Amino acid sequence: MSARFGLAALLLMPLTTTSVLASCVTEHFHFLTHGDAVTTSEVLRSGDTCFHTLRNNAGAGNIFYQLGTAQAPGHGTLTISGSAFQYRSSKDYRGPDSYAVKICMESPRGRGCSIVIFNADII
Repeated sequence: MSARFGLAALLLMPLTTTSVLASCVTEHFHFLTHGDAVTTSEVLRSGDTCFHTLRNNAGAGNIFYQLGTAQAPGHGTLTISGSAFQYRSSKDYRGPDSYAVKICMESPRGRGCSIVIFNADII
């Protein structure tokens, strides 16, 4: 295993997704905090909300310190608060939508940010 791969493996960070009434299903993904861009997908019903919560692991020294909108959705709203964000699709809209969130964290290996792009399928 190369040193570069070892470092990358240590910096993989999960995102926990909870759904409301099982309406939102998000594909599980990992990201690095080296300025990478990761794309994932989610499916939800028209007018419903996907809730996403970042979970710190303070014991391991992994702390999320900033969330921000990197791209606003075209057919819904994105709300960011603390270590959580939610996407709500527009009522009566069905079709594709996308949005992106900038996620920054600190770990024992350093600080950095990534962009996570969510491709939403509104049914």
